[in-house]
Amino acid sequence: MSRSTRRAIWALSLAAALTSARSLGAQDAQRPPLPLVMKSMVMNRGLGSQDPLRIVVERWSTDEEHQLLLDTLSESGSKKLDDVLEKIKPRAGFIDTTNTLSWDMQYTQATPRPEGGWHILFLMYRVNAPSEWDWFDVGEIDVDAEGRGEGTLTVAKKATHDADKNELVMHLHGGLEPLRLKLVSVEP
Repeated sequence: MSRSTRRAIWALSLAAALTSARSLGAQDAQRPPLPLVMKSMVMNRGLGSQDPLRIVVERWSTDEEHQLLLDTLSESGSKKLDDVLEKIKPRAGFIDTTNTLSWDMQYTQATPRPEGGWHILFLMYRVNAPSEWDWFDVGEIDVDAEGRGEGTLTVAKKATHDADKNELVMHLHGGLEPLRLKLVSVEP
């Protein structure tokens, strides 16, 4: 699959995920209970490695945060997205590894899946990103009703708004493949 094809598929996926929740507050009863702790193996095909990863959602993003994110991307593209993500407090959760590296999540959303389970989306601001790009990480996980699933973690360097198609377009970093999150399991 070509890089432009992956980018287009990913853009459509993120746009659908961001616009699918009309009222996040109304979904509270349908969201997983907090804190939501998930364990996963992150697969990096380029390096041929598998490493454990823990994903912890401490709170779901508010309706106001959701709307602010959509408005920012629609009006300013990603130029202001990092500023908006950086200002969201308190954090929505974190990701960590067994070697104690940890990253804060600023935005989290869970959308019920028709067949049971949830589609979970999270965004992380990149603190030490080069100034010429607006870097952030986007994670998506599909968890079934049994608490098992898989997903991706993608490094994005820029987001734009295609006004003609009314679509958010995410530009991946230098052709990097998304990291695959396999064997995701929700912890009790």
